[in-house]
Amino acid sequence: MKEDHFVVINTGSSVIKVVKGVHDTNKTPQLIIPTIVGRGSLDEQENENIEMDVEEQEPVKKVKQYVCGTQLDESTLSDLVLVHPIERGWVQDWEALEQLWRYILVKELRIKRSKNDSPVLLTIPTFWPKEYRERITQIFFENMNVPGLYLAEEPLMALYGCGIVSGIVIDIGDTYTEITPIIDNAVQYHAAQVFPLGGRDIDGYLLELLKQDSELCSAYGEEMPVEFARFIKESDIVSMIADSNDEAKDKAEIEYKNNKFMIGSARLQCAAPLFDPSLVGVQSLSLPEMIHIAVFSCEPDKRATLWENVVLTGGLSLT
Repeated sequence: MKEDHFVVINTGSSVIKVVKGVHDTNKTPQLIIPTIVGRGSLDEQENENIEMDVEEQEPVKKVKQYVCGTQLDESTLSDLVLVHPIERGWVQDWEALEQLWRYILVKELRIKRSKNDSPVLLTIPTFWPKEYRERITQIFFENMNVPGLYLAEEPLMALYGCGIVSGIVIDIGDTYTEITPIIDNAVQYHAAQVFPLGGRDIDGYLLELLKQDSELCSAYGEEMPVEFARFIKESDIVSMIADSNDEAKDKAEIEYKNNKFMIGSARLQCAAPLFDPSLVGVQSLSLPEMIHIAVFSCEPDKRATLWENVVLTGGLSLT
């Protein structure tokens, strides 16, 4: 097993990040594709792998057809339905998720199943049960013929990326936030917490704030999509704070699809649901309160070490 054959797959609710071989962790992953699968159908006679029974003249059956990645833009299936295999951290469609992993290995990385010499390291949430891990192992060994598989908890890998072995990892993803204390390489499962909000909730909250700005709505000219709010959230203007309290100077300019817009204080309030979940209609403790619970669920003599090493990761951590 050579180093340049190893494949690392990080499967999130929003995107999948893939690296093959030795890669600088400070650089963008080699492959990033959305965690979305298109599911359509083909007539049975169009599928070469299925035999037709002409004598019985049965009605033409439909067979499932999956498309992923760049294939979504090129698909000609008229009944294509977009499927999110993972929602709020839990697998909703195993068949679609398997097709997504297969697409990555076969189409993107061009790994042949019959001669697969690429071991896979797959990162998973700490709260995935034993049944999930067993099914993933079966999929990769039996259906993809990998020579080796390692399932690694995402928070532990994030901690290793910082060069430390003890700390508390706050992973703010697209649909949930995972708070995981780790002591001497050991994940403290009993203390780990899951906060039910993520980047998708922030997008929706920011969009509602933007719609309250009459000048911005007038300038946009049509119903603002959530993609516009996500674009603002991921831009640099979220962290820009004016020196003056003058409302006119508290706005920042942003360019979106060749048009320029002035964004006000809404950009500075978008993360408020993390501290007050009721703003988005969620009954839950706040993120700081859940971090406090996670740390104080560990042994007293280890808490100081956890507070010294707080790792913030996940897509929303970039804003």
